[in-house]
Amino acid sequence: LTFENKKISKKNILAMQKKKTGELFGFCCESIALIKGKNIKIRKKLKKIGINIGLLFQITDDLIDYKGDEKIVGKPTKKDKIKGKATLVNLMGFKNALNYAKKLKKSINLDIIKLGNRSDELIETVEFILNRKF
Repeated sequence: LTFENKKISKKNILAMQKKKTGELFGFCCESIALIKGKNIKIRKKLKKIGINIGLLFQITDDLIDYKGDEKIVGKPTKKDKIKGKATLVNLMGFKNALNYAKKLKKSINLDIIKLGNRSDELIETVEFILNRKF
């Protein structure tokens, strides 16, 4: 909330979104390794992937808020700009934020593929996040 109606850098927006939505997704991914008793190296990899998935989710949510149709989205849209929220879309514009999200998705998928052949469902989830209807 302290970032509303202020000029915030890309670095700070990304840090905020990683701490907000990213940490939620990060815990979800890391918890799988905790339950399975995996070592700290695997836990950190999964947490990093989760944090980036959360960031992708938040950026996509901001893209949807900016350009989405309330009937399709199922919730009010265009509220971030009105509230002066610090988002990549408000900072960089819709097209540049979308391109950033696409690059992030590719990076996430490369990290997921490194986990092995049991990662298909997680890749499908990442695809779904960015391909939600506007």
